Order: sequence, then C-alpha cells, then structure tokens
Amino acid sequence: MVERADPFHLDGRRIILFDTPGFDDTNKTEREILAIITFELEKQYRKGRTLHGIIYVHRISDLRVGGLAKTYFRIFRKLCGDPFLQNVIIMTNLWSRLPSELEGHRRADELASLDDFFKPAIAQGAVMMHHMQDTVDSAHGILRQILKNHPRALSIQEEIVDQGKTITETGAGMALDEKLALLAQQYERKLKEQFEAAEEARREKDEETRQEQLEEAERVRQLLEKLEEEKSNQARQYQLLQEQFAEAERNREQGMREAEESSCGETQVARRQEAKVQRAGTAGPVGLLRIWHALSAVLGRLTVTTSAQ
Repeated sequence: MVERADPFHLDGRRIILFDTPGFDDTNKTEREILAIITFELEKQYRKGRTLHGIIYVHRISDLRVGGLAKTYFRIFRKLCGDPFLQNVIIMTNLWSRLPSELEGHRRADELASLDDFFKPAIAQGAVMMHHMQDTVDSAHGILRQILKNHPRALSIQEEIVDQGKTITETGAGMALDEKLALLAQQYERKLKEQFEAAEEARREKDEETRQEQLEEAERVRQLLEKLEEEKSNQARQYQLLQEQFAEAERNREQGMREAEESSCGETQVARRQEAKVQRAGTAGPVGLLRIWHALSAVLGRLTVTTSAQ
C-alpha cells in the first residue's frame, strides 16, 4: 500500500512524503499496483490537495535498461500527463555500487538520451538529479528542487475525478493494457507451440515428451486465464476501493460531528463553571480550556495538510 511519512519541515516549508510500490513489485500484479497508486491520488485530489512533485527512482547500478523498465516508465508518463512532467524528478540512486563516479555519469547521460525511456520526459520538463552520497543533505537538495514547483493535478486525477473515467479508460490504464496485450500474445504463441510439440510427440509415440508438453500448455493456458480475469476484475475492484473510501469518509465526518457536539457540550459546562467562579470572585482555568479547544482545532486542520507549505 501507499505509505505516508510523518510531516517534517525544510526551509520553513511543511513537507509530507508518500512512498508508493513500484510496478516491478513481486508480490502484486501491475494492475493492483496501478489501482493502489491511483486510489491514493484520487483521495488526495477529491480533498482538494495537489502534489508539488513526484520522485521517480531509478537504480544507476542497473547494467542495462530492459523492455519492462521502458514499459513501466511509459505507464508512469501516462499517469502523470505531459503538463505534470515539469514537476517530476528522475532520481538515480545506488551510486556506491558503481566502480567509479565517472561510470555513473556515463550511464546517466546514456539514460537521458534514450528516445524510448527518459528523453521524452526530460524534453517535457522533467529534471534528472542524482542521489550520489546517500546523505540527508543530498536528499534535501532534491526536495528543494521540488519546492520550486507549483502544485498541480496529475492526468489520472483529472481523468478519474473530473472526467469520470474508469481506471481502465485512463491513459495509464490503456498503456498497461497494451503491455498485457503483448504478454497475452506471447502466451498464445507459446501455447500453440506446446500443442504442436505435443502432437509431434504423439506421432513419434514419445508419450513422456507429449505429457510434458501438455503440462506446459496447461500452465500457459492458466496464465492466459489469469490475465483475462485481472482485466475483467480491475474496474470492479477499483469501484470497491472507492466505495470503501466513501464509507470511511462518512464515518470520519460523523465522528467529527460527534466530537464537535461533545466539545460544544464541554464548552457550555465550562462557561457555567466560569460564571459560578466569577460570581464567587475567584479566577478559574476557563481561559486555558478555551485556548486548548482553539489550539486543538488549529492542530487538527494542520495535521491533514499534505501539500508543502
């Protein structure tokens, strides 16, 4: 799930960081990851909160950029939309695993020049930065770059909330479907090859090989079914997340109303006590009580602020 860090201050600005899972998470499917990230972004946007920036982390220690990495970054770009790319930091890390800093800069230049990877995003305003020293000062330098940004909505937030699209109809959802469609084609091709090999083994009366090919074909068929099931269930699963959030919001608002009513009751009791104390000519702690209620209200508002201030 998305993890929210405790607020902290940098250069007088209040900052809250959110840590999301990556599309290469081994415990969840790409559809589940997209739903988790999208749901958190939708929640924040519906509350009127927009982001100052996103940090996309890339390991500089990776020897090569594979097809999956390029596909995941393409989905990320669709999730952001071109206007928001101005608020994106492409941050390289794990420089300590390289043989030299010079090698790291060579790899960074190569990454920035790839037409099917970082180059189009950088052309749209994304900034490439390097977390080389793994120090707090280095991290603060990256955050200071984000603090220069004007907060804005991501494309997927506008698509889900303002345009009423389902998650599968968004740019990111369709980009993920393209990736899964290619995977399905590979599975189908593999399935055909397994059946052909099994038929060849039958003709040659090689029962052992035939059985192996049929078992492999069954495994591939199950993978295909899983892909189709994920696609058909994604919209419904996301709707369930929305319904659960709406219920939680209703419960939260009800709790706030009850707390406010309770607070009003306590204030009325305090005022009656104050009147009694004043009639008795004695000072009381009512002023502190009022200050505490006011301070609690202010603190309550501050703790839900998510954009840097």
